[in-house]
Amino acid sequence: MALFCFTGLVHGMVTGSVVFLLCSRQITWSLT
Repeated sequence: MALFCFTGLVHGMVTGSVVFLLCSRQITWSLT
């Protein structure tokens, strides 16, 4: 999943930002 987030950021700042936010939420849920 982390690799997917990184790839999203590399592809584009706008799209990457959205993907990063979505991934951050899932990562937070995974840690809890």
